[in-house]
Amino acid sequence: MEIISTALPELKTLASMTGKKSQLQAIQCLLLTAQDSELHATGSDFEVGMTLKLNAQVLTDGSLVVPPSLAELLSDGQVIKLSAKENNLKIDKDGFKGALNCLPAAEYPPMPDVSRLSGSFSIKAAALEYLLAALPFTEKKDMGRGTNGVLLTWDGEKARAVAVDGFKAIMANTRIDGNKTGKVLLNASGIHALAKFAAYHNPEETLRCGMVDDKFAVKSPLGSAWANTLAEVSRFPADNVIQAIMGVAVPEALTGTIHLGQPVLSTMLASTDSVIENAESIPSVMSAKKNTKLNHAE
Repeated sequence: MEIISTALPELKTLASMTGKKSQLQAIQCLLLTAQDSELHATGSDFEVGMTLKLNAQVLTDGSLVVPPSLAELLSDGQVIKLSAKENNLKIDKDGFKGALNCLPAAEYPPMPDVSRLSGSFSIKAAALEYLLAALPFTEKKDMGRGTNGVLLTWDGEKARAVAVDGFKAIMANTRIDGNKTGKVLLNASGIHALAKFAAYHNPEETLRCGMVDDKFAVKSPLGSAWANTLAEVSRFPADNVIQAIMGVAVPEALTGTIHLGQPVLSTMLASTDSVIENAESIPSVMSAKKNTKLNHAE
């Protein structure tokens, strides 16, 4: 492998996703792959992962697992030449010459094949970031009911994000392009990884989202990102329950934020039927409805 580049700032983002505490040395590192005149880099900790296309001139194809410290050497905009021979990466940068000991690409664990997306839909990058912004409304600790994650659902031309904690709930809706349905529960690390990937795109760029086995993945011509999903999705308070509490008159193109008292949330978590049947009898819910703040979803 032999490449020339002026800067690869994306490596810092990918380095932040590596499994720093993993017993598998390769997962603590980055996978560089030069093939068909393109350079791609991958970082993962098994829970989340991302692959990005990097701006580089590929002279010779090849692949190598490199230490994340390489990101610091490639972030200042100076011209750098990297050449790999066996498990050694030589660095030539503005008069500086050095080398890094690396691992063979075969030691890097296989990543999800995002070309096999199922139940997929298309969404604008800004719209995906908008949905993922529901994260601050989740519970910080795992209470065994999935409320430490964001529920993401999609159905036809609409996608929705729902998050609740002990005192407040949020529901965000946006338009998508597709005819599939699906539902996943994503934790904080997954939300952060997917949001970082979306942020690499122009707001109006189209991303493709869907499932790869039990993982939620997003892809574009710039690369891909994926995240494990939480098994507690079946325990999460259904989005139609939150909509019932907020009021069915909430337009689909709007976001609603409602602040709830702990007893109200306990009722909401109990069962769907009890919420719909008893919500009108809880004064704090009625008061919260009147104070619900709506923001238009662009």
